[in-house]
Amino acid sequence: ITTAGELESLRDEWNALLAESGGDSVFLTWEWVSTWWRIYGNRHELFILLLTDRGSGRWMGIASLMRVQTPVASLPLVRRLRFIGEGEPVCPDYMDFIFRKGHEGVCLLRVVEFLEAHRRDWDVLELATVPEESETLRDLPRLSVSRGLTMRWHREVPSPCIHLPEDYEAYLTSLSANRRGQVRNKRARLGRGHQVEFGAYEKRDQLEEGLEHLIRLNLERFHALGKETPFSVPRFVAFHRELIGGSQERGWPRMPYLKLDGRIVAIRYGFLYHGTWYDYNAGFDPAFEKVSVSHVLIAECIRTCIEEGARVFDFLAGPHPHKLTYTNATRRMYSLTVENDSPRAALAV
Repeated sequence: ITTAGELESLRDEWNALLAESGGDSVFLTWEWVSTWWRIYGNRHELFILLLTDRGSGRWMGIASLMRVQTPVASLPLVRRLRFIGEGEPVCPDYMDFIFRKGHEGVCLLRVVEFLEAHRRDWDVLELATVPEESETLRDLPRLSVSRGLTMRWHREVPSPCIHLPEDYEAYLTSLSANRRGQVRNKRARLGRGHQVEFGAYEKRDQLEEGLEHLIRLNLERFHALGKETPFSVPRFVAFHRELIGGSQERGWPRMPYLKLDGRIVAIRYGFLYHGTWYDYNAGFDPAFEKVSVSHVLIAECIRTCIEEGARVFDFLAGPHPHKLTYTNATRRMYSLTVENDSPRAALAV
C-alpha cells in the first residue's frame, strides 16, 4: 500500500485485525495511524505491507511502515523503514507489526522475505518502542541473521503501569504504607483549603473545550519552567484535534479534570481503549503545584478507571518519579534496527 487513498479505505478491516492480534494498542489503530499520516506524512512515503491468506483472502497481518529518507554525510539519502508515527513529537508507544494471533511467526517470516527480496528499496529497518512481549523481538533476530542482515539492539524504555484490582481500596492497600499515606494526605489537604470538583470531558464538543484547557495549562507550566512544549507547535495541536474528532465516537479519548473553586487547574489527556487507560499527557497550573493538584487528579483518575472496569492504568514511557508513586508494575519496550548490506546502511546506524 503506497497511497493515502488506499490507507483511508482500510479502517474497518484494520481495526478488526488489530483487535484479534496479540499487540492491540491505541497507537496502532487506524485512527491514530491515518491521522498521523494526514498531518505529518507529506515528507515520507507509505510502505505498508498487507498480508492475506491466499485461499480465503482473509487479512492475516499489517506491517504499518513508511519510508523516510535522510541525509548521511555526503552520501545519497538513506532510506529508513519505520513504523508510521515515528520521528515526530507525537511519540507513540507499543509499536509493532499487526499479526493475527497464533500466526505471528509465519507473518513475520513473510515480511522478512519481502524485505529481503526488495533490498534495493531500503537501507535500514528501524523499529522503536516494541513491547517486550512481542513475538517480533523473539523471532526477528533469528530471521534477520539467517538472511545475512545485521540486527542491533539499541535501547530499553520502561513504562510504569498499574494492574488494577476490582476496587480502589484494594489498590491503595497494594501500595506501601508511605505511598498510601501520601495519596490520602494530598487529597485531604487540598480539600481543607479549596472547593474541589472532579469531572471529565468525553463528548466531541466537550473534548474540544478540554483541549483548549490542556493547551493553556501546558503553556503556563512549561513557560514557568523556561521550556518549550509540543503544544506550542500548530501541527502537534492539529494532530490531536483531528485524532480526537476521528476517535471520539468510539469513546476512546477522555480528559479528566480537577477544578479548584470553580476553575480548572489540572487536566489529563488519555485514551480508554479495550480495558487499558493510556495516560498520554497532562497539564496543571504551576501556581497550584505546591498543593499537588496533578497528583490528586492522578489518584482520582485511577479510582475512575477501576470503577469503569479498566484492567490496566498505563503511564507510558519514562520512569518519572511521579509515576512510580502510583505504580506496581513495569512494561518494557525495545528499539532495534535491521541493516541491509548497503554502505549507506552501515553509516546510517
